Amino acid sequence: MTIRNFRAGQSDYSMKTYYTDQLEEYAEVLWRELQLSCPVDLLAVCEHLGIALDKSPMGSDLSGICLHDGPKPMILVNSLEILGRQRFTVAHEIAEHLLIEMLGQPLDPGRSRVDRDQRCDRFAAALLMPHWLVRKWWEELASNPTGRVAVLADRFEVSKAAVRVRARELRLSTPENGQRYCKR
Repeated sequence: MTIRNFRAGQSDYSMKTYYTDQLEEYAEVLWRELQLSCPVDLLAVCEHLGIALDKSPMGSDLSGICLHDGPKPMILVNSLEILGRQRFTVAHEIAEHLLIEMLGQPLDPGRSRVDRDQRCDRFAAALLMPHWLVRKWWEELASNPTGRVAVLADRFEVSKAAVRVRARELRLSTPENGQRYCKR
């Protein structure tokens, strides 16, 4: 399914109550259509979406950027950052691309950058750590509550911080947040 077909409502996938918006739902569509597995092959996702991907050293204040000024969109990622951070940045920048291509929402200086970044972060989390797989593995690792964040970070090839945030979003208990496990 193309991005434009998804945007036009020609999706076979219905919006689940879990998702906060169409962008996040599209992460699940990509999982199904590309038959993704863990860790997600972000180069394959970029190729499917027609995005070039390159890594190069950047300043410490920039993790990545999505450029649309050439013949093909390009994501540039800071190669000096750790692998988990690079992967999350690529997924975040894919979301930036999708906001423009799928939802027709280029960056608007009058709108909150924080809101846009939060949407992109939620897409990145959904793409790299789909809720159904996080829940499954979380349960499987219940006998190791202090080590499961590290195990999931290794499996998804993301940072431990990203796993902690995802666990909190999914209302999973961690030693750090002390919340009870709550199924949605």
